[in-house]
Amino acid sequence: QSDKRRVALWEARQKVSGSKEPPYINQSTGSCVGAGGGNALLTLRDVDIAIGGKIAELAMFWWLYTYGESRQIAGMGGRGDGSTGTAWAKAITTRGTFLASEPGLPAYQMRNGWYYLDPGIERHWSDGQVEPQKWDPLGLKHLVKTAAPCRSADDVAAAIQNGYPCTIAG
Repeated sequence: QSDKRRVALWEARQKVSGSKEPPYINQSTGSCVGAGGGNALLTLRDVDIAIGGKIAELAMFWWLYTYGESRQIAGMGGRGDGSTGTAWAKAITTRGTFLASEPGLPAYQMRNGWYYLDPGIERHWSDGQVEPQKWDPLGLKHLVKTAAPCRSADDVAAAIQNGYPCTIAG
């Protein structure tokens, strides 16, 4: 219902990656909230790069940290499946993420154009207490400033038209 022009944030991903089909994160376990949030972060990163924002490099981040932290925030201790969108939003804005190039992290594999990690790795990181003394300080260096719930299709359209990616997390 807006008179704003059509906006397709995936075009920023294409532009920045130089690929018509840039890679997204594959979900191997019950990590839909984490993978969906990670894919929104990929888009947020590329939109920021495309508009000349603060992010200058096309580095991949470790989305499983934020996912595990979201499970902890949601009261889902230990390893397991699932989280909530509200908890993921709180995790990315208060605990952050860090680069996947940090020493000691397994490398992403590319499978059929998707960032892939073994299901065992996803399961391990689903516990938000994986070496907190090592990873928590790194996460705080890469916080997303704000996240907001969208309660209608109009909210989603407005977010996208303003350059903010959305994810469905449940």
